[in-house]
Amino acid sequence: VSQAMLSEIAILSGLGKIKEIGKIITDTRKKLFKEYLVIVAIIIAVTFVAFTSYIKSDINILFLIISMAIMNGYTFSNTIVHPTLLAIGCFKNNFQITVISNIAYVVLITILINFIGIYAVVLCALIQAIINIEMKKKKIKEEEIKNDR
Repeated sequence: VSQAMLSEIAILSGLGKIKEIGKIITDTRKKLFKEYLVIVAIIIAVTFVAFTSYIKSDINILFLIISMAIMNGYTFSNTIVHPTLLAIGCFKNNFQITVISNIAYVVLITILINFIGIYAVVLCALIQAIINIEMKKKKIKEEEIKNDR
């Protein structure tokens, strides 16, 4: 998705149309999230039926699978954010945000793994993704505002 849209974003960035890029990001995120929700619902339904009827495994594994599906939905629907920050020329900011989110992951996983076990991996990955994506969205928004002046 991000590769397919990168050329359009790069062209708009070159023309200084950062506000239009923001609209594309929002529209793409909403569309991808809606499509992914259908996939997640199917995964949840099939997994639930399989676990309750056939596998008879620990319900905690089902919770992990569902949690991962939801987390992946969030990250997948925001894939357009990453190349957009690069396309508008914020290379240094992209690096800084990635470092911050990675440090947060390492610190949190080190602390939480002892308390909640494997759930810490999913939780920390989600927190890392939220930090990374939301900081990048904020920077893109700042560039939109700066470009409007």
